[in-house]
Amino acid sequence: MFLEVKNISKKFNETSVLSDASFGIEKGEVVALLGSSGAGKTTLLRCLNFLETPDSGQFVIDGEIVFDALKDKNMNENEIMAKRKHFGLVFQSFNLFPQYTVKQNVTLAPSLQGEDKKVLSEKADQLLKQVGLSDRANYYPCQLSGGQQQRVAIARALIMNPDVLCFDEPTSALDPALVGEVVKVVKELKEQGRAILVVTHDMNFAKRAADRIVFIADGEIVEDSKTEDFFNNPRSSKSKEFIDAVALY
Repeated sequence: MFLEVKNISKKFNETSVLSDASFGIEKGEVVALLGSSGAGKTTLLRCLNFLETPDSGQFVIDGEIVFDALKDKNMNENEIMAKRKHFGLVFQSFNLFPQYTVKQNVTLAPSLQGEDKKVLSEKADQLLKQVGLSDRANYYPCQLSGGQQQRVAIARALIMNPDVLCFDEPTSALDPALVGEVVKVVKELKEQGRAILVVTHDMNFAKRAADRIVFIADGEIVEDSKTEDFFNNPRSSKSKEFIDAVALY
């Protein structure tokens, strides 16, 4: 596996939110992390992006341990920032800066780290072309549709060249008619060999975009299977209950 999440646990006070969670993602693979509200999906995503620090476990990328809870519990801000570069996060609400243009939004983070402006400009042009927004480089977020804003957020994450690209509920803020735009971009990124993790409540999106489903319940991963197998023949009773409940709506 390109990314290995190994035995990740997390407590808040005495409440266990994640318990011994393990799964992996290959390059060129889209994995959807599913589960009911409060199951631990968001906490796991926040741990991967070092917005929370796991109490135990490891993250391994391409055979290299990039986080080990035993050694890295007391990381300083610089160490956290260095580890965070391995994971790109596309936020649920896009989090674009309204006062900056599309291109400025894409280049802001690396420019603050002192990267060459000319190189960044060229990278941004390439990424905006990749996500189909070359003609919107000088627009402001308020001038874009929700789907276009989502694609700007994707380009912004990609300019940092992360090993793993993470999406937090990528379709929740979109009109259903725009979901296809995000599916298309995710599939294109997959074809480029990206390892992609998507946290979502959108079953239709998961069916269309994901190669595998990792299902989490009560902080534990209870099923990890191919998308078609998960929806047509779930192995876990909790997975089946979840699918049946979703089918009622």
